[in-house]
Amino acid sequence: MKIGIFTILNVNNYGAELQCCALYRKLHKMGYDAEVVNYLFGINPGHEFKGERRTVPISLRQDIKVRLLPVVQNLFCLFHHKNKKLRDSRFDEFHSKYNHLTPTLYPSVKSLYEAGFDYDVICIGSDQVWNYMKGYSLEPFLACFDKKQTRKISYASSIGLSEISREAEAVFKNREDRLILQKTDVGLAHHVQVHGIEADHRQNAGEQRGNAELRRQPAVMAVAATAAPNGNEPSTDRSAMSRIRKVRKTPSARTDH
Repeated sequence: MKIGIFTILNVNNYGAELQCCALYRKLHKMGYDAEVVNYLFGINPGHEFKGERRTVPISLRQDIKVRLLPVVQNLFCLFHHKNKKLRDSRFDEFHSKYNHLTPTLYPSVKSLYEAGFDYDVICIGSDQVWNYMKGYSLEPFLACFDKKQTRKISYASSIGLSEISREAEAVFKNREDRLILQKTDVGLAHHVQVHGIEADHRQNAGEQRGNAELRRQPAVMAVAATAAPNGNEPSTDRSAMSRIRKVRKTPSARTDH
């Protein structure tokens, strides 16, 4: 079974690159033929915006921030060119050694529509792939480019907002029939309450108690609608989940802020 992972990477951020690598390696160890689609997320200075449409409208103030960010990044790099070059080379070396990216680079949303992927499963996540306030198109992370009715799953995808607009809610409700949304038992995930996606806001009064309780329970990373590695028909039972290692029950020493 061939799985294509669509997530946030190429953003010069340790957390983003690590979550991407972690999901790939887990699927690979489970026996699946997985690869990460080498897509340039909007924050990357090399991203091509031509013809791109926002999935959810944002305010003028947020729009200005989004448009200025790549410009500021490029200006910053002019003064730290040597350090940036070294950092980029280390990220490339990391992905080359521990990850499996597609040999083709996809610099735009349009390039995904033109790709003609042949995956058996499209896996969206993890990270804040549905955070529309970043100002970029959500089409790559809602798999709008897929015209082959490929099976789609969402793993630990999040929005990163405590509230969403009515426009955003309408978008997610419209797309939920095309994605199998799974909740994961991790207390630090940010999920917005739209048709079964639970909100987990760190600012909420009861959150510290909730996160502490979750850490006392075994956390199972759920993968939905997967097929057995031997090529059998996809199944929605718990056989795939049972192969995923459970986190120890020992409470974490970390304190919530």
